[in-house]
Parts: sequence; C-alpha cells; structure tokens
Amino acid sequence: MATANNPAGRLYNLLVEARKQPPGTEARKVWALLLHVESNDTPTLLRRLARVLEVPALIRERVARQQSVNRALLLEWMPSVELALSNVTLGGPWKSFLGHFDEKTMYGLNLCSDILSRHCAETIIDEGELENIGQEVGTLIEEISGARIEEDVKQFMLDHLAAITDALNDYWIAGATPLRKALESSVGAIVLDSSIISKVNAAPHGSRFWTIVGRVGVVLSIAWNALQLSGRATALLQEAVSTGTTRAIQLPRSVPEETMRNEADLGTCDH
Repeated sequence: MATANNPAGRLYNLLVEARKQPPGTEARKVWALLLHVESNDTPTLLRRLARVLEVPALIRERVARQQSVNRALLLEWMPSVELALSNVTLGGPWKSFLGHFDEKTMYGLNLCSDILSRHCAETIIDEGELENIGQEVGTLIEEISGARIEEDVKQFMLDHLAAITDALNDYWIAGATPLRKALESSVGAIVLDSSIISKVNAAPHGSRFWTIVGRVGVVLSIAWNALQLSGRATALLQEAVSTGTTRAIQLPRSVPEETMRNEADLGTCDH
C-alpha cells in the first residue's frame, strides 16, 4: 500500500482494493463497499464517488508544482485512470471498470505517489482523533435537531456540523482539504456576522459546537491569530478537548514559516 499523505497514494490504495473485488459483481455493490456506504443509499454513494472523480485533477495540480521531475513521465498512467473514471457506471459488472488498470498503470500511479509523498506530503491526521470528532459531531447533531433552539441558530450549527461530518467521511480519499474548508466556512460566518457568536453561545449546545470547531482547528494546526475571533468564541475554542479527554488544549496561534511550507493544507500543495 502507498503512503496516504498525498492524493496519488490515496487513489492507489483505493484501486488496490478495487482490483481485489470479483469482476462479475455489480459495480454499485463494489463502489458501496469501497466507499463505505450502503449500496441503496444512492445520494451518499454518488457524493463520495464524486470525490473520487476529483482526485486525478488534484494529482495533476500537485505534479505541476514539482520543478525537478519529468511531469509527463510521472503522469503517463493518467489517461487510463481518467478514461476509467469518466465511464463509471453503477449498473454494469465490475470487470468493465477493472479492465483499465494493468500493472503498468498501477506502477506509474504508485511511482507518482512516492514522488508526491517525498516532495509534497500532507500532514496525516490521526484516525482515532477523526473518529472521536466524528462521534461527537454525530451526537451533537442528534441533540441539536431535537432541541428547542431559535431556527436560524439551529440551522447555522447543523449546517456547519454537517459540513464537518462530510469532510470527516471523505478524509480517506480527499485528505484534509475538505475539513479545512469546512473550518474556514465556520470561521468565515463568524467574521461576516459576529452576532452569531452571542446567539450560539446563548443556545443550550453552543459551547459544545465551538469546542468541536476548535478541535478541528487543532488537528489541522490552523493559526488562529489570523481568524479574528474574539471574546467568548476564542475562550471556548481554547477549551477544545483532545482525544476524548477533558484536558484543555491551547489552540495554535502561529505556525512557523518552515511548517507552513511543509504542510500541504497550509502551504503550497493544498489546492
């Protein structure tokens, strides 16, 4: 298996598992298995499949930033993968998808993953931490949904928690970028309308909402001094817990320049 700190590595690992599946199986069932979703949950299946379809373009962007490699050679495998993904169907047999992936294609993809892993690696987030956050988000969504809260405040929290949930579920194929974007959306809403801080704080679940936003910031190592949070929101974010404990965590306020260059979700390899 390839190191999952870059999009080529994540795609390679997915295709390794894909090639293990019986060729006569219905494609829908295999995709559901690979994407960790019920086969009859078509909306979720299609949304996650869309994440997979986005990966080749992201790999191209990452490779384009590499100055000391033969980009054409490094992407020699790409046409086969793009052709396969552009003709994805859920109703046909799995063998129609598998036929595009010979050993040369897989070798080239693995080589690309190795180059990106060494030159454009993303920070890998601990799976246990992701699972803990996901469980907390799920519980909070259920409680907020059934609580008596002002409708605009309830919708604000549910919308942002749903975005975090989707990003957590997609992490294995999309990396941390969707999670960072979900965080930026939450923080951007605060910057655009600071009154939402007091409204959420007044809600029964407001404290826990900010704590989850804070934990996302911790696992992404976001520099909070750039986010212009103030007062109660900042205090709540600084009380974010880590890995299921009640120990308060000091949120990062700055990121050293060297770290900024090396972390894909904060530096030059994230978009």
